[in-house]
Amino acid sequence: MESATAAWDDAELVNAIHRGENGLVSVLADRYMKVIYNMIRQRVAESDVEDLVQDILVALVRSIHTFHQESSLRTWIHAIVNNKLRYYFRQKKVRSRVAHFTATEDEDGESESAESRVAGGEDPGDAVAQKDENSIVLQVLSDLKEDYREILYLRFTDEISFAEIAQHLSLSLEAVKSRYRRAVDVVRRKLRRLNKP
Repeated sequence: MESATAAWDDAELVNAIHRGENGLVSVLADRYMKVIYNMIRQRVAESDVEDLVQDILVALVRSIHTFHQESSLRTWIHAIVNNKLRYYFRQKKVRSRVAHFTATEDEDGESESAESRVAGGEDPGDAVAQKDENSIVLQVLSDLKEDYREILYLRFTDEISFAEIAQHLSLSLEAVKSRYRRAVDVVRRKLRRLNKP
């Protein structure tokens, strides 16, 4: 069965799942596991990657029946990943604040947070600032038009060439490059506005 379905495109696979062939959900999850893994490992701490990928795959399996193919499956999966990442960064921020308020004094009378002690004295502020920046970028991306968001994900997260993107989206190479330039310009402008004091 799996060998027969390997040649199916995403739409055929989703349609079969919607018809009640629930065993095919694992085929779908296997197909996108590497894509999801690559998206996650670039954005979160190495120690959190596996758990987050599993959370995303569970969310994918549970919600596949709500996917009505109004966008590409890849775009829909990106939305699930972004939602999970937003939750992840919110949780990290909460844990960071808790660590700050549980600070204790060391032998020299200096205040030291629990998180700093665990990290061997490193300032957790840098890591939190980086996660905040990532969260801002994710927010900007989630606010983009869907066609802009999709092309940026394909290019940066999936590391697909412009020619492959053109084939995937059934567009000309020039149209893909033009859309990509416009998407990057919109992101730059949004980030500039957010960074203004």
